[in-house]
Amino acid sequence: MPTIMLVLPIMVREMQVAARRRRTYWVRLLTAVLALLVTLIILLFMRHEDANDRGTAIFVALGYLSWGLAIISGLWLTSDSLSAEKREGTLGLLFLTDLRSHDIVLGKLAAHLLQSLGSLLALIPILCVPLLLGGRTIEEIGRLALALWAALFFSLSLGLAVSACVVRMRHTGIITNALLAWFAFLSPWLGSALCEAYPDTGLASWAEWLLVRPSPLEGIGHAFDHLYDKTDPALYWWPIGSSHALALGALVLTWWRLPRSWQNVQGGFRKGSWREWWHRFWTGSAEWRQAFRQHALQINPAYWLASRDRWGPWLVWFPVVIAAQWWISIVSDLWVPKASTSEGVFSNLFEFLDDLDRFFIACVLGFLYKLWFAWRAALFLGEARREQTLEFLLTAPVHQEQILWGQWQALWRMFRGPFAFMVLLLLVFGIDFLHRHHTWKEVTSATQILWSEIDKTPPCLFFLYYYGVVSLFDLAALGWLSFWLSLRWAMPHRAALCTFALVIALPLLVWLLFYQGLMSLEKTPVLSMLNNSNLSFSWLGLASAGAYLAIHIGMDLLWIYYARWRLRRYFRLVAATPVGLKPRYQEG
Repeated sequence: MPTIMLVLPIMVREMQVAARRRRTYWVRLLTAVLALLVTLIILLFMRHEDANDRGTAIFVALGYLSWGLAIISGLWLTSDSLSAEKREGTLGLLFLTDLRSHDIVLGKLAAHLLQSLGSLLALIPILCVPLLLGGRTIEEIGRLALALWAALFFSLSLGLAVSACVVRMRHTGIITNALLAWFAFLSPWLGSALCEAYPDTGLASWAEWLLVRPSPLEGIGHAFDHLYDKTDPALYWWPIGSSHALALGALVLTWWRLPRSWQNVQGGFRKGSWREWWHRFWTGSAEWRQAFRQHALQINPAYWLASRDRWGPWLVWFPVVIAAQWWISIVSDLWVPKASTSEGVFSNLFEFLDDLDRFFIACVLGFLYKLWFAWRAALFLGEARREQTLEFLLTAPVHQEQILWGQWQALWRMFRGPFAFMVLLLLVFGIDFLHRHHTWKEVTSATQILWSEIDKTPPCLFFLYYYGVVSLFDLAALGWLSFWLSLRWAMPHRAALCTFALVIALPLLVWLLFYQGLMSLEKTPVLSMLNNSNLSFSWLGLASAGAYLAIHIGMDLLWIYYARWRLRRYFRLVAATPVGLKPRYQEG
């Protein structure tokens, strides 16, 4: 029988399943709304600029937004597609028919490609805005479309390969996320660092060709005219070809591995295998597991279940180590011996970072840890419900409040070190700011200094500390909302992404719209009198900073109340409902 006749039934089956899910249509709607908000913000911020400049900014922003959605499609759609079939025992039924491995893989890939393209098509009406503003060429649009296709094809194929080799949902999410982060971000960063550290050497050449150019990020970056016309066209075509080659290699691995792994189930490991070695390394030796179990069970049984990974609390330090390595490399290049005074030390350590750079460092590390925190918070409840262990846990003398409190204890054990480091980093930046602008004798009266010279204080300092205050509320909202969405959907990675978007991205977009509206009021008659006084800058700065604080904290408190109310009322009902069925409170 022709392959297309075998692929079509699988594709139709997957599309019918997706058509019955409400989140398929919600994703399309939210994609269009997000693109519309980004376009509106750019138009407001650049309302005094030329039409071509506004069109270029919108086109580039929407291009990167589409690329980001394409690159996470593998984590969202395919990372658990084949492994879920293995866990449920339905993959073996497919092999009892005339289907072969490549038929199943192509059917899954085609179905998820169509779903992803349907979401990206929602951006087409908004992409017409930069076309109407002018300055775009057909060649640039074609290069952008090809770069998006390469990123989408690569991400979905990589997710299928991981899903064919791994069984547990937790491991599929971790491995897929790690591989996507490596090829999309870490690989070009490491290659660029090696090229700068060892220029004009063979190592720099190998790093450029093997680490930098194969990254899908390089393809989207050189797809636009302002880079493609000024650089070598190979910088665009090499990432496109490498993405397709890696995707085809992932598909070949999937075709080869799937018939040999469909009988894999969760359980013990073959003695002497690499899986047994990795399990023993990651969870610790039998003596360590026994000692930790006795210690954790005295605290909370749910705490023990959620924190059995031995190296989890150490792995979260990886972003800090990367940032510290970058910082040390720059300091060592800029170090100039000075007098052995505190002024010389602080000048060497911080003179290359202005307030905007420090705010950027704090934001990047904070966003990364918040996403990691949301994913970790969503992991246990989603997996426990899908594996039907949560219902058995509730039959024991363990209350639902104990389970939720155990999750918070596990999160505290894992993230307390990095978050304490972030607080220390904010304090160091603030002390250095005061040291550079005032003498050390005035540090004790920091509050009076900041308020007395607010007109001279960069807004980044206020936002830096407001960001630290808001982060406390963000963590509470991320934890509670991740608990509820993961329990409801039984999909930890999807729950984490949605939680991050609702708690972090949505308030930021609302604040940007408010900030731009506030700036547009600067020329009104009411504020024209303030423009002639000394309160002009401070009034606008305090209003925007206060709005940032109020919007974020207000929405955080709203999500905390919503998630806690849902968990308190429907925890047992949702936990006892089989995955794929709606709880009774949503029927009718």
